[in-house]
Amino acid sequence: METAWDGITDALREEGEVAVERVKELAPSDVDVETKVLEGSPSRVIVDEAAPENCDLVVMGTHGRGGIDRLLLGSVAERVVRRSPVPVLTVHLDSDEQESAPADPRATVE
Repeated sequence: METAWDGITDALREEGEVAVERVKELAPSDVDVETKVLEGSPSRVIVDEAAPENCDLVVMGTHGRGGIDRLLLGSVAERVVRRSPVPVLTVHLDSDEQESAPADPRATVE
């Protein structure tokens, strides 16, 4: 019998698989993209995987939370930037931009 936690875990894993598949689709053909969906504390898992996987760069989206939301929720991107053994590129998209993001992955980052 499936517990509520199992259902949540399955839903999150499926969401992760869809997200990393989208990253692969957006990457130019001359860029090697390797993806994984792992479980654990997001910032810790990202930092712990970067060096052993010989990553050249970690690219992360940010939500741009501020104020009380940031205080309560923290920032995965900030923790990764502070702890990563490799360079980290953060890209900010607000909710309007996420829905209408350009299909061209080489779009300029401001």
